Amino acid sequence: MTVNRIEIRNFNSVDCFRARFKKGINVIDNEKVLEIILSIISGQSSLFSFDTADRASPSFVRAECSVGDCCFCIEITESDRKYKLTSPLPDLTELERKMCMFENGKNDWSRELYGYLNEDEFYPNKKLLKLTGGASATHSFRAYLNRFVDENMQNGTLNSRGVFINRNNAEKAVFQFECFKKMLEFRDGFNGLRNIDNTLLPVIVKGLETEKNSLNRQVFVGG
Repeated sequence: MTVNRIEIRNFNSVDCFRARFKKGINVIDNEKVLEIILSIISGQSSLFSFDTADRASPSFVRAECSVGDCCFCIEITESDRKYKLTSPLPDLTELERKMCMFENGKNDWSRELYGYLNEDEFYPNKKLLKLTGGASATHSFRAYLNRFVDENMQNGTLNSRGVFINRNNAEKAVFQFECFKKMLEFRDGFNGLRNIDNTLLPVIVKGLETEKNSLNRQVFVGG
């Protein structure tokens, strides 16, 4: 998916904002706008509390997006004193929403697969089942997970426990970003098994000064 254009009016402390975006890397220097773009990508209007204070006109967000040759709109509008997001895309799982953004220092992506392999320790009470929308209980998820782990152990990316290895002694932020990219590879690969038309969503990268065009999708970069 590509976010081609966005218009924001009286939303999330943004009075008026319009912009066209590239398919590659887009630098956003407004934190509030970046938060709105995250909501568009992840399909969440619940990130914002309803507020009509000091507004002369209704608030809305309208994003023109595309997948291949198909164009569509994703909108956030006011409805019954709540914000409602309307999108033709299927809902994301909580785990997929987590992977919509890399923020330096927020998550330890090096141990993400280790957590899947040790579900009882890291995700008690069937929490992983909820995070993955039920997918983690399927044979296809476990089979793909085991194959992905085996392949990356063989090429030296993972150790025997399923933890990513910092082979090049990269600084912590860069290493975590490389782990994040591998987790995107895992997610996209598994989703591709379930849906031939699997959509590669844009991602947001915050707090990292490094090369980002290797993600093979649209990227929004913030401070």
